Amino acid sequence: MSLSQPASPDPTQTANTQQQYNTKAAQSQAEMNMVNQSTPYGSLTYSQTGTNPDGTPKYTATQQLSSAQQGLLNQQQATQATLGSDANKLAGNMASSLTNGPDLSNDSLIKTMMGWQTDYMQPTFNNQNSNLDSQLAAQGITQGSAAYDNAKRQLQQSQNGTVENALANTESQAYNQGLSTYQNQLSTLGSLLGSSSPANLSSSLTQTPQEQVQPANYAGTAEQNYQNQNQQYANTMSGLFSIPSTLLGGWAKSGFSLSDRRAKRDISKVGALFDGTPVYRFRYYDDPTMHIGLMAQDIIEGRPDAVCIDDHGFMRVDYERATENSVRA
Repeated sequence: MSLSQPASPDPTQTANTQQQYNTKAAQSQAEMNMVNQSTPYGSLTYSQTGTNPDGTPKYTATQQLSSAQQGLLNQQQATQATLGSDANKLAGNMASSLTNGPDLSNDSLIKTMMGWQTDYMQPTFNNQNSNLDSQLAAQGITQGSAAYDNAKRQLQQSQNGTVENALANTESQAYNQGLSTYQNQLSTLGSLLGSSSPANLSSSLTQTPQEQVQPANYAGTAEQNYQNQNQQYANTMSGLFSIPSTLLGGWAKSGFSLSDRRAKRDISKVGALFDGTPVYRFRYYDDPTMHIGLMAQDIIEGRPDAVCIDDHGFMRVDYERATENSVRA
């Protein structure tokens, strides 16, 4: 039995121990989550491949496709590589136009529309000029005459009006066509690049199940154990002061009791009172009964008024006086 008050748990040691339990719990949870899987699409396996700096194990998850799925993946990657190469070539050929963008200025649009006029209207204008020459010649109007120049001028004015009307009507068309041509180039390039991007393949493996493992509450257990020990200590001390004096050799008895170390045997210290006074277990030389009590040699140092010497030269202690400080504590 010990009468010493229990020491409080060391916070650093308690925190370190709690962290060790938490780490072990997390490690156990991770190991339970690593479920090897096998499906018609492939398999997923876990294996330990080393340790982390803190000594915990490090694992690697390996996914293996089935032979059929691996063949499809190889075929898709080969197609993507071809499309990616084509996209790079197309981007190189279109580098200038893609960098500068479409020219949609008035001068550029007029130039485009004049090109249309040359391609579509000029043959008609040439026929008109030829027919007019034949008509004037049949009428006896020769080149260089005023009538000839006037007829040719009127035809030229008519043709110019036709061109102006055509330019006015086709300006928006030229603008839209120039923009559409540029956008079609971008769309074609984007389609090739999109088709060549890595595929997001799913192996249809089930999700790894999550197991919840609660770590041991070592900190709470240590604190509860400390409180239990404190309560036991308090109960013990409370009981000591209420035990009859015949069991304690005069612990609670008024007056002086024989407490000289020289009159005792089998002495062992079992604790201390609240003020630090040592408490012993012992037997008297003439009594086989085990007692618990104080030693006069300890009391006389701090409370000489609680000690007296009997007729045989042995020191006696007044327990009521000797324990006053401890009772107050």
